[in-house]
Amino acid sequence: VTWHLNMSEEEVSEEGVYIAGGVFGHGEYEMMDPDGDMIYSITVERELGFSTHYTFINGLCPVGWPCKEDLTDLSCGDEDSYNDRFLEPVFVDSEYAMCFGYCSSDGSCQNELQYDVTFLLDTRNLEDVGSIFLAGNTINGWSARSTVMDDADGDGIYSKTVPLYNGPHEYKFINGKSWEVLQSEDPCTITDPSGEYTNRYLEVDGADMVLDIVSWERCSGDNAITSTEEIAAAPSQVNMQVYPTLVSDRVFIDLENEQHDVTLTIFDERGMPVHEGSYYGGETHEIDAWSLSIGTYVVVAQQPDNNAFTTTRFIKI
Repeated sequence: VTWHLNMSEEEVSEEGVYIAGGVFGHGEYEMMDPDGDMIYSITVERELGFSTHYTFINGLCPVGWPCKEDLTDLSCGDEDSYNDRFLEPVFVDSEYAMCFGYCSSDGSCQNELQYDVTFLLDTRNLEDVGSIFLAGNTINGWSARSTVMDDADGDGIYSKTVPLYNGPHEYKFINGKSWEVLQSEDPCTITDPSGEYTNRYLEVDGADMVLDIVSWERCSGDNAITSTEEIAAAPSQVNMQVYPTLVSDRVFIDLENEQHDVTLTIFDERGMPVHEGSYYGGETHEIDAWSLSIGTYVVVAQQPDNNAFTTTRFIKI
């Protein structure tokens, strides 16, 4: 695992720059800048699945850590762990470009912008509706009762708008004290590598968002289409399953229940197509993902002769 840290906005201490905190301690892992470009780097070798909180320090300051970067109220600072950064489990060789005191993921020393994301939950399929809450790590640190959703007009559809940074976010809805139970094969979910936690998933990409109405423990809204005219006008969907959701070398596209040929297009996080082809219905197809960069990809399946389409996503690790 390699970190590249931009120190161009700091007066670098004569004692050096270090990755610290978590398993790294204080002053044990010095970062180096051999070419003098103010980019300090370090590479460590760890077992697959390695994960830890960590931070960067400018100099040695074991008492009170006044020389550590300040990530207070920033998206990459965990307030429950001294506002340190958190490294998600790593399963492949990985490199990270960062800036001291900033949350950018490209090494630039700029604060990220936040965008308003509106969540909508249709509770009309629930027998007993209590107070409805929204929870997520980047929303409120998975606090069960701190973010209340509102149904101002009493139509059973609860809403909440929260500011989020660019990138992936996981979340769930809570009814009273009951958390949603989601299935790993659902297209709107993501499951951690251990298989223990399955959450809803979204990705913010540089714009405010109003998410589709969804029902409790489902990826779509039960009552989104109510009239026969709307049903007739609604496009049908392609029968497609994509697995696994966390991909290392191969991804499988299951079209076994689809009677028509399908055009598949895979887009990267920038919306650029990285794969496109025509595939037979009634079969499962294997696509090489080894050369893809780490990140989230969207799969769009469309029948060329009509408006039928389906979208889902997978994450390259």
